Amino acid sequence: MYVPRHFRVKDRDEAFRLVRQNSFGLLVTSGPELPAITHLPMLLSEDQEFLFGHVALANPHWESFGCLSTAVFTGPHDFVSTANYEIHPSVATWNYTAVHLHGRTEKLDGDELIHLLRRLTLAYDPEIEEMHPEDLKSEFLAHHAQGVVGFKMRIEGMDAKYKLSQNKQSADRHRVMEAVTPDLAEMMRASEESQPVR
Repeated sequence: MYVPRHFRVKDRDEAFRLVRQNSFGLLVTSGPELPAITHLPMLLSEDQEFLFGHVALANPHWESFGCLSTAVFTGPHDFVSTANYEIHPSVATWNYTAVHLHGRTEKLDGDELIHLLRRLTLAYDPEIEEMHPEDLKSEFLAHHAQGVVGFKMRIEGMDAKYKLSQNKQSADRHRVMEAVTPDLAEMMRASEESQPVR
């Protein structure tokens, strides 16, 4: 991912925060012709060293596991109209936040896969353990595991980009904050607090 210096996120914890809050992403894996691409939820390990997920057994993506992969996560984003700028003519743009994680995917099976399925379920549906504990029984998960292929990816590289009008004058940035979605505006304010104002 092309990341100009003023849009680069250097704080790894901040980048991983975006991943955790926007964990439904794209897994892109090198293939013999076109890359394999799958939309799926992914989980970070607590030590932030690994990324976990699974694809359907019928999805040929898993045949590329072992090759280099990139996991793509997108956070808040919105269109930025030139109406927010003081100087004209100007060019409209798009503010966005994104993190790419790079590494090699490795297949998971057996107990590791069952553990992953339980973790994924609890991550997105924490009340299910109390409401329907049978959904988390090892026997049921083992049956479900027959139709999926799990993976883990050691995170060997990261590109993190927050394009939040950092290259604009303060007055322009504040008008943009008023115009974009609330979650993006919040990230713009946080970015401004952590960087010198032009």
